[in-house]
Amino acid sequence: MKVKVKLKPGHFPNAIRALAKASGKPIEEIVRAETAVVLEKAMSFTPAADSASLKDRAANPPWIRIDGTWHKLPHKNHPDWKEWRVSDSKWSKIGAKIKRGVALAAASRGLMKASWLRLAEFLGLDIKAPAYVQNAVARSSKGQAANPGNFEVTTSGRDGSFTITFTNAQVWRKGSIMGLLKLSLGKALKGRYGYFKKNLEKGVFKSIREVKARYPRVFK
Repeated sequence: MKVKVKLKPGHFPNAIRALAKASGKPIEEIVRAETAVVLEKAMSFTPAADSASLKDRAANPPWIRIDGTWHKLPHKNHPDWKEWRVSDSKWSKIGAKIKRGVALAAASRGLMKASWLRLAEFLGLDIKAPAYVQNAVARSSKGQAANPGNFEVTTSGRDGSFTITFTNAQVWRKGSIMGLLKLSLGKALKGRYGYFKKNLEKGVFKSIREVKARYPRVFK
């Protein structure tokens, strides 16, 4: 399943219209600039997986497949661990596979955050991300979306009101992860609208110089 959030006329869309009017820029440019900010914020609000837990689970798989055969492995802290025996060649293969699994697990730490980065890249938007997010890779190719997602702007009504839809198309098997992503996007949108309201109260939109200072992406 994918995460999809639709913003109907009001709040964030209205803030974009006000910013377009104050800056003299087309709505499309404002949407792209503000989308980049929102995706960057959503990424920062999205938690990273715990590196130690990921590595521990990868280092202690209950089962492992070697040469087409599945083997049940006792946990390293289990009494059977010391008595467990396999041939040296098979043990070497098991050790190598576990080592690769630990490395892949560590590399997947920033995968949830990276889903926002991949969406930004797909849309041609430049956002900042730490190295572990830029280099995040999935432990399996299964469930990876070919299209990271999209955002759509649908205009309706004589007043030019419009609806914005954000879609993170990364596929997740756990509903809890989808909930976290949706919460992070909602928090980013709420924060951005709060920033707009604060600037409105301060009279920022009466001065193009102030608008440029507070919304630099719009004037790139």
